[in-house]
Amino acid sequence: MKKYAIISTRDENHPKSLVKLQKFYVEAGFEVKIQEGYPTMLGAYKSALDEIKPNNKDIIVFSHDDIEILTNKKTFNNILEYKTLNKKSGFVGLAGACILTTNGVWWERKVWEGGCLRGVVHHGEHSGNMTTTSFGTYGEVVVLDGVFFACRGRCANSLDWSHPEYLKYGWDFYDIHITSQAFAKDFCNEVVPIQVLHHSRGLGSSIPNGPWAKNRESYAEHYQDVLPIAIKELQVR
Repeated sequence: MKKYAIISTRDENHPKSLVKLQKFYVEAGFEVKIQEGYPTMLGAYKSALDEIKPNNKDIIVFSHDDIEILTNKKTFNNILEYKTLNKKSGFVGLAGACILTTNGVWWERKVWEGGCLRGVVHHGEHSGNMTTTSFGTYGEVVVLDGVFFACRGRCANSLDWSHPEYLKYGWDFYDIHITSQAFAKDFCNEVVPIQVLHHSRGLGSSIPNGPWAKNRESYAEHYQDVLPIAIKELQVR
């Protein structure tokens, strides 16, 4: 089994967070692929996957460049290896939803209030001033946030990593697209207790008619005959 970490960045100067993140992955035993200048996240990930050609047992991490992993390296590896061991294991990540409603927003307020969100995300410049958003406990979800997720080669090799034509912009909703694709193929996505500090507030969703909003509309329209989707225990029988 080999372990790979693929990091997509738009900053050719490599921010300090990326340098520190790369060091963490290398010391944890990962081969690191830094993908610079790609117009889409999926394009960056697909190019790296085409190059490394992972086998089914390999572990692949996909992450933004502006995060710091707070979990120690031994625990980090143990969680990834154990939680992706099952042949039907899909993506594991930091936060996600047990239900994705017709609007495509995974952190939908009514889903949150209904206890159907999972995970914890920390934000801030460093661990001394971070704030924490607790969405819920850990467990199975249909989709995951894309700031960090990972899977085995068996899952990655089963998916189409091409950027879909229906998404006009390259850096938003790719995570919902790819993790819902894994769910549709009967892989089990799961939120796990890996702790990550995200140095961005992730405010793209608050911009009216911005790339995130446009891609959300496109996703919801493209999958209008499929949504909502839910984990099996919440599906209406």
